[in-house]
Amino acid sequence: MSIRRTKHAVFDLKYYLVWIPKYRKHILVGEVAQYTKEVLQRIADEYGFWVDTIPDALNIFNPVPSNFAPDIAPEGKQLVTACMFVPFGFRDIAGLREAVIETMERLIPGLRKHVMWIDVSTPADLNKWVGENGAIIGVAQSTRQSGKNRPSVTTPIRNLYLCGAEAGGWGVGTELAVESARTVANLIA
Repeated sequence: MSIRRTKHAVFDLKYYLVWIPKYRKHILVGEVAQYTKEVLQRIADEYGFWVDTIPDALNIFNPVPSNFAPDIAPEGKQLVTACMFVPFGFRDIAGLREAVIETMERLIPGLRKHVMWIDVSTPADLNKWVGENGAIIGVAQSTRQSGKNRPSVTTPIRNLYLCGAEAGGWGVGTELAVESARTVANLIA
């Protein structure tokens, strides 16, 4: 595929197709796997798609915010997050949750027996909270709104504060959201 242009945009549209059999059973093996790969490759060639094998392990962004803010987790514990791309409208959240835990256990053996609680937020959940079809990037991603130029947690309006992955302190994403929330909590305490 090539870069496309309109009056207002330049883009290279790609689709990421993931085929997960029910209960994550390994059914695409041997001759069935070879035949399926050949059929998918023919379709890909006909329509100009790129085909690759998807590994059993998921690609996970894994910040541990309690490493820099120990007070956000109980003493002696860690707050571990597992973030990944999930298409809007994805329905098998329970299956995905299990796949994430399985992948995490490859990194942290025995993780499951130490988990105190799990909270899953989907693109649909994020859409209810912030709109934008679950896209949660806030202010413009520019050098003029980063580092020391990032919006402050305080505002000119009395008792109006900002917190999240775009306001205050240092870090990015989860780390910045936690730090800005801690800063606001200390200001209003």
